[in-house]
Amino acid sequence: MCLPGVAWYYLPIRAKVPAVGAKAAHGSFEQPSGTLVRARGNGGEGPAVIVDDIEDRVEICVLKKTRTRVSDDECDDVEERYAWYYIRMDDRRVPAVGKKAEKGSFREPDGMTHRARRSGGPAETAAIDEEADDTRDVDDDVHGTDGTDGTGGTHGTDDWNRLRRRGRR
Repeated sequence: MCLPGVAWYYLPIRAKVPAVGAKAAHGSFEQPSGTLVRARGNGGEGPAVIVDDIEDRVEICVLKKTRTRVSDDECDDVEERYAWYYIRMDDRRVPAVGKKAEKGSFREPDGMTHRARRSGGPAETAAIDEEADDTRDVDDDVHGTDGTDGTGGTHGTDDWNRLRRRGRR
């Protein structure tokens, strides 16, 4: 998934990969079968240009058009305007809900993903265990902290976790 006006362009592994901002040639917009790899931003040729993409990442839900972080519920509800955005764990910051996400990707990584605290912060400390309560989006007008759903009904922890969290890869 890419931002509007941007698309993935696929090159053969032995092709010369241009640096970011330079024109690519001899490739295709059609996703090929087989293993896909990412290339370094400064380009190059052959296997030396491949980026190892196995690092853990923090996944946050963003409004696609602006990359503004929103409640994870928006992505769990599979609404088209929202998408998961992945931020590497090394020296990157996770934005708080309502702030713009940067230095990440909409491409689902090969490594493990972790949810993040609503307050954001350095990725390594903002990442939380998927069972932690801090991923829960509590809005006193909609969801009570006592397990009620704000309408007088209740939701069980297992149901909440099933609806809110994706399994680790």
